[in-house]
Amino acid sequence: MKLVKNGVGQIPPGRIVDLGCGTGVALSWFQGKKVGVDFSAELLRQGVPGSEYVVADIEATPFRDGAFQAVLCLDVAEHLPSLRVIDEAYRILSPTGVLHLSTADQNFTLMLDILEKLRMKLPEGPHKWRKTHEIKDKLRAVGFACRDQLKAPIRFYTASKSGVLKVDMNQSAFNV
Repeated sequence: MKLVKNGVGQIPPGRIVDLGCGTGVALSWFQGKKVGVDFSAELLRQGVPGSEYVVADIEATPFRDGAFQAVLCLDVAEHLPSLRVIDEAYRILSPTGVLHLSTADQNFTLMLDILEKLRMKLPEGPHKWRKTHEIKDKLRAVGFACRDQLKAPIRFYTASKSGVLKVDMNQSAFNV
């Protein structure tokens, strides 16, 4: 987890959502209004305190457009049948919002399998491996400016709508 935390870096306090949050560990690293989304009610019941949790499809969340300053999607996209989560992240990000997306690097599959067997890493299930250019092309196609970096065994993508972060903690994130 330290590798992922360092890969994401600092996020200013604000409205943060983690798509595919599991138990919400990543949200505990940050300050502000934090919401975790996952399809597993069981994982969310084990959620780290300090965040709200919502059982939902991460490709079609119940949040209003522009609701968040930061979206996390960590070690999730390579398990999804499509990259529609990127469209959803763009929709729910504020105009100055930033997406932090990470994926396991396929070149390290053996190491990841060993770490799982040694219980040094949570089991992940099947992968739908994608090339870096596929993810970057999708990010750009929806309107993000992006950069990527490899911190073996994980690839990190930072994608921005405008490159500037502003925080407005007073708005509700939900459509209702």
